[in-house]
Amino acid sequence: MTEEYDPSKDTILIISKARDRKVVEFTIELAEWLIFTPRFGKEHPFTVYVDAHLDTPKLFQRLTHPAWQTYLKFWTPKLCYRQPDLFHLIITLGGDGTILFTSTLFQSHVPPIMPFHLGSLGFLAPFLFTSYRKELDNLFEKRLSKTRRMRLSCTVYRCKSSPDTRENKELVETEWIQNALGQEISKNTTASGLKSYSAVPGQTFHVLNEIVIDRGSSSNMSLLELFANDRHLTTVQADGLCIATATGSTAYSLSANGSLTHPDMHCTLVTPLCPHTLSFRPMILPSTMIIRVVVPFCSRHTAHCRLDGRNTIELKQGDHVKITMSPYPVYTYASTDVSNDWFSSVQTCLQWNVRKRQTSAILSNDSLLSKDAYSSNRLTENEQDGIAPWTEQELERDSFISETENVRSRL
Repeated sequence: MTEEYDPSKDTILIISKARDRKVVEFTIELAEWLIFTPRFGKEHPFTVYVDAHLDTPKLFQRLTHPAWQTYLKFWTPKLCYRQPDLFHLIITLGGDGTILFTSTLFQSHVPPIMPFHLGSLGFLAPFLFTSYRKELDNLFEKRLSKTRRMRLSCTVYRCKSSPDTRENKELVETEWIQNALGQEISKNTTASGLKSYSAVPGQTFHVLNEIVIDRGSSSNMSLLELFANDRHLTTVQADGLCIATATGSTAYSLSANGSLTHPDMHCTLVTPLCPHTLSFRPMILPSTMIIRVVVPFCSRHTAHCRLDGRNTIELKQGDHVKITMSPYPVYTYASTDVSNDWFSSVQTCLQWNVRKRQTSAILSNDSLLSKDAYSSNRLTENEQDGIAPWTEQELERDSFISETENVRSRL
């Protein structure tokens, strides 16, 4: 469903690779077109933010028009963290990694993203930069629709043996983790000093693709406990566990034999990584479920939690992560609509179910052999005399065996 673009939303953020000379040239070209193309009754309709790494006289010395000083500004990660509502539209020049980086920059509200493909895969970026003027005109003239992409909220909880100092917000999580691991604590001598402890919340991250809890640099299997809505699901003995969104179903989860999932599906994919069992199959759970992954006290080593392949956090014995649906989704513009974009990406980027088509038993005019060539290889009617297909009686195994035995008896 398309919606009218609000002319008052006049601040645009361009996110691109500042180290790539070609992409930098595209960034300057795009910024110039946005600032100096009259629109909505304004001579300079937009204020454009570009990467602060580009704030050098060498790059902008040829841009002498005074409007550059007013309408061109520079962004930093801290500006995006602290003032996400400052921007009304994000334009990314790159691939899927650039979109994931954008999601990492905005850990609360995310302005809608217009992704242009300049990377290696471009699964999430349906727009080509060669036609950026046409595509942005379509956006400003109410011709494009949005795709709502769910994110996951991941909070890390640390195990600490100081129950008297815990705050009210820790009580529920502490009670839950004590019930979950209380039996293990009573049996495990290494955890005997932690019979009273708190689960202290740390930082919360909002993730677009996946959360991976794995064995890190250890050569041993991971030992993890998986819970959903406080119910113990299973003990994970594997390289790790991948918790993904529908958007992330075509990334790491796909490599671990997870299901392809349409981005309109609000669900959570739970996919084991190289499990040491034949029966641990991937699952798709509703997005309303609260998932917890715990590193038990009896684990031989720590685990590592990786968020969209960027931030890595070490989880020690007794620590756990709580995963829920994020209240801050990501909206990206679609080239046609969400389904067409997704199926096109699956077919072109991933070569989904590409296989040489089976040849028909009777070749047609459009087959590999022409009609004349096929006819020349066929037997004439005279040559076909006396040639008949095998009868059902001749093909019967018992009949064949009995005839063979009769022949042998006569010999």
